Amino acid sequence: RLHSLRTLAMTLDSLIVMTILGTVTWTFLLSRPAPLRATGAAYATLDLVLIGVGLLALRQQRLNVPVALLCAGLALTVGGDLRFAVVSEYVSGSGADFLYLWGTALQVLGLWWRRDQSVRGVQWRPPRPVRVWLAAFPYLAGGLTCAALLLARPAPVTLWGAALTFLLVLLRQGTVLQENLLLARKLRHSAAALERGSARLRHQARHDSLTGLPNRAEFEEQLRRALQGPAAVMFIDLDGFKDVNDTFGHPVGDELLRLVTARLNAHLPARATLARVGGDE
Repeated sequence: RLHSLRTLAMTLDSLIVMTILGTVTWTFLLSRPAPLRATGAAYATLDLVLIGVGLLALRQQRLNVPVALLCAGLALTVGGDLRFAVVSEYVSGSGADFLYLWGTALQVLGLWWRRDQSVRGVQWRPPRPVRVWLAAFPYLAGGLTCAALLLARPAPVTLWGAALTFLLVLLRQGTVLQENLLLARKLRHSAAALERGSARLRHQARHDSLTGLPNRAEFEEQLRRALQGPAAVMFIDLDGFKDVNDTFGHPVGDELLRLVTARLNAHLPARATLARVGGDE
């Protein structure tokens, strides 16, 4: 459940960034008096999907170099599409072609590197500042949406984009709260399991596994406490116990020790302590 929540959180982060980028781009770049061409709008819409895929890849804990090259190539392609959507007409050899060329080159390099990745095994972990900025980027982008509402005359697309952004942010906070609840519950269960395991280990370390009686270490500790006042100690040894083991086998000898333990416990006063210090002693 925790893994599915993190997947949902990553997806919501990508949707937030896609929505904000679309809103800001439309507000400041594409909302011109001239109508936007259908091809430009298609490019911009599909580019948002590419950005979402790139963000999902960048949020991984360990990022392959091929994936980083593919994401960089997609980013250049998105830049070329955005330029193509903004300019009034396509001009061969313009900046869009430059971005397309190098974006394609980086993607080809990433695919070629991917082919040989099993041999090279190259891994790249983003530095901590990069991971922090990636985690905070949805909230920073939310500030950009607020700036778009304040600095530009709010168009219907801007208003709808801002409303959708804050709705997605609220859903994202819901996943954070649910994840915290699951983590707290998991920690409580883990702490209880650790306490039970610790108590079991303490009991095993201080008690005899055959009879369940305190062992030599536990007996000596209790004896030190008892000697602070008046106390009596009786040492018991079973005569002929070795003959029982040699004649009937050790399982019968073990059963004899358990029977003797039960009989002695049945006749001891409440304050007395019975311990097995070793063998039949």
